[in-house]
Amino acid sequence: MGGCWDFSLIEFKLRLLRRHYKACGLKSELIPIDNDTTIHCWTPTPPIAEAGVWSVPNTKPSLLLLHGFAPNAMICWENQVSAFARDYNVYVPDLLFFGDSVTESKQRSETFQAECIAKMLQMLGVQNEVDVVGTSYGGMVAFRMAEKFPEFVNKIVFSDSGVCMSPDNDEPLLKKHGMNHISQMLVPEKVSDLKAGIDSAMYKAPWLPDFVCRDILKVLHEEHRVERKQLLDALVIGTEAAFPLPKLKQGRVLIVWGEHDAIFSTELAYKLQRHLGRSAEVTVMKNCGHVPQVENPKEYNHIVLDFLKSSVPSVISKRQVTPVS
Repeated sequence: MGGCWDFSLIEFKLRLLRRHYKACGLKSELIPIDNDTTIHCWTPTPPIAEAGVWSVPNTKPSLLLLHGFAPNAMICWENQVSAFARDYNVYVPDLLFFGDSVTESKQRSETFQAECIAKMLQMLGVQNEVDVVGTSYGGMVAFRMAEKFPEFVNKIVFSDSGVCMSPDNDEPLLKKHGMNHISQMLVPEKVSDLKAGIDSAMYKAPWLPDFVCRDILKVLHEEHRVERKQLLDALVIGTEAAFPLPKLKQGRVLIVWGEHDAIFSTELAYKLQRHLGRSAEVTVMKNCGHVPQVENPKEYNHIVLDFLKSSVPSVISKRQVTPVS
């Protein structure tokens, strides 16, 4: 049946988001980084040189935003781009098999993702150091970027990212929802699985009618379903093979966590802090779950920007929770 019954709320939302990103001074680009791999990225619109030639923007520092298992980067960072783009050249890529980023390579590890993103930035002309904010799976990619390219990656923000998780981390969550594999929640095929994922990600999850959930599944989760499951299976972080984790050489690291994260507990924030040492500081956001950048974007943006702009370690704030020794 045609007419209004074909209207998609999610497609409409995506159109609005594209306009929002463009209004923030970003443009959508497809960057072929080799014969097998193409990365989609929202990039800063460069100023026009006097001769009318586009030039690489270099008056602001570079900031890379790496999303988690959200269907694309645009959705994940919609509440951050306007705040961050004022002071930074912001790069918002879709990780491989999210959005419009694809590869014919059989590699699926987070390290491969990190290598592709680093190569993309270099192809875009980013030669200076880049600050990186990574949430959840994106934080794991950020960790590998920092490990492999220490001269390229400057400050890092890990946001609810289970870098130090153990192989059995998902078991309580799966048991609660009667699931066998985390992919049922992160790459949902059924309305009930999608709702379980949203409920687990947010401290106060919004109520969504089933027809909206079906729209989300159709528009955002049908493509690359097999490949996204492969990404989860190929993840090295969180397995026995990941340990011992390497130490990072970056001088400044911020770890931001939702107090009520049901996917990665706050214990993992302090475990990561202990692993990284004195260079790492932890901020725990109250009344937030796994996605504080969505649940309280104003506070999240303030915390991240305050860290990125500061040149010395910040004084422990009231937002921070003292780790249990």
